[in-house]
Amino acid sequence: MSGEVPILYYLIVATTAVAGGLTLWERHATTSHRPALLWWATGYFMIAAGCQIRILAMMPHEVTIGLSNILVAWGYGAIAVGLHRFVARPVPALAQIGLVGATVGWVLAGQYLPVAERIVLTSLGSGAMCWLGLVPLRAAPGPGQRLPRAQRLAGWLLALHAGFFFARAGFTAFNLDTVTFWGATMTATMFEGIIWSFVGPATLLAMVREQRENRHREASATDFLTGLDNRRAFFSKGEALLRSERTVALLVFDLDHFKRINDTYGHGVGDEMLALFSRLAEREMRAVDTLARLGGEEFAALLPGLDQMEAEAVARRVARSLEAAGLERGSDGPPVRATVSIGVALSLPGVETDLGQLLAAADRALYRAKREGRNRIEHAVPLAA
Repeated sequence: MSGEVPILYYLIVATTAVAGGLTLWERHATTSHRPALLWWATGYFMIAAGCQIRILAMMPHEVTIGLSNILVAWGYGAIAVGLHRFVARPVPALAQIGLVGATVGWVLAGQYLPVAERIVLTSLGSGAMCWLGLVPLRAAPGPGQRLPRAQRLAGWLLALHAGFFFARAGFTAFNLDTVTFWGATMTATMFEGIIWSFVGPATLLAMVREQRENRHREASATDFLTGLDNRRAFFSKGEALLRSERTVALLVFDLDHFKRINDTYGHGVGDEMLALFSRLAEREMRAVDTLARLGGEEFAALLPGLDQMEAEAVARRVARSLEAAGLERGSDGPPVRATVSIGVALSLPGVETDLGQLLAAADRALYRAKREGRNRIEHAVPLAA
């Protein structure tokens, strides 16, 4: 037995066990992704146990070969399951059946094959488990959204890890007569495994923390009642839009006599009316438009690329949709209905305008709509160059 290989085995046992412990610590310190973290920790501990069993001299050779390889393969399988749980995707049934079938086949016959053939099969099995875990890492969080940075890195690392196993299987398959278990290929495998056991688990933990931070950031920019952008997000996106050379139309909405709705029917009905308006208005918007609740019964929408007539057409559709809709109250009486007043302002290319100026202009038009009797649309005086 070559002296350096057992040392590398002990190192990978230590690093994967530490990775499992740190992952369990993270699981107890967070409320997000707890199932995924448990699966990952279980996988690390199984890999550590499989490597440890392989170098226990007091155990029969048949036991160490069979059990150690099964534990390592199932360890990578557990990591793959955790990755599927992380992105809320089911593990393919075919993969589960394949893992169980491969385990049974290995127990019955695989572990008794010559050394080189065993290395080929175990490398293919471990590589397949890594590839199974890679699939959910390529799933974007939403349509048109980019993968988070840590998730992209985890995908590349797992792909390299799987690629190493496949390359090891290919190299061994072409050198069946010269490969030995404690030879150079095993040294390279252990060395690569130690590197992955450091960077792989650390990247998966970074992936959890990055997604948690993204969720907190999204929550801080989202109105809790309607799910729309809040005032903070609206100003952030709006300033970015106005820095472009495109025409940007701004619509400011204010529900008419909203206090009367709250006083007559209660704040619960008032909240339902706000949610109804947000759904109706969002339905009239394009994917590039930004709709936000500024506060109370006031909403705003930024419509890039639309001129005055096009923006007013959108405003009319929103107003008509709200006027035609109503909140059903069952046997408590007729539906609750509302109308909306709208102010329209336009930012033109070549005219330096900040969002505060544009919002003030739209607000003046809105107040004019209120004074003129409500349930109407008024446009602001164009901003001077």
